[in-house]
Amino acid sequence: MTSIEVAINQGKCKIKSSNHSLDISVRKWIQDESIYILTLIFDKLLTSDNFNNEQKMNYYCNMILTHRKTQFLNFIYYNRNDLSKSHYGKSMIMTDQDQNGSHMKDLVANLIQYKWSNLLKHDYIEVFITPILKITKDNYVIPFYSTPEFE
Repeated sequence: MTSIEVAINQGKCKIKSSNHSLDISVRKWIQDESIYILTLIFDKLLTSDNFNNEQKMNYYCNMILTHRKTQFLNFIYYNRNDLSKSHYGKSMIMTDQDQNGSHMKDLVANLIQYKWSNLLKHDYIEVFITPILKITKDNYVIPFYSTPEFE
């Protein structure tokens, strides 16, 4: 599998993923609002050392920053109640389980930590984790979430 693809069924609050066609329940944070999934592909290696300069040049980082409302960007979230005032209740990171996917998760977390560090105190980031490999015999299934775990 080269990517995770999802179909959103808002009526049932479910996300259907293309890998193994599993249904994962989604908690609705804001009443009757659509679920927005922003697809990102990072083409530059961003580290904490070059993040400030490189993120300005990176189209995808700028896309995250412009999709957030000004109120969201300038507001300091001291507690969970403050976070409920924003349009976005949480961000879910969905990537492949290979090294590139792990790198993308780190980049998104780095962006949020750099721009809105208070959000990390309020469990703002959720990560969608799928097994990289499953071994099945009869009804017995062993999932492996990383290559070292499998080895």
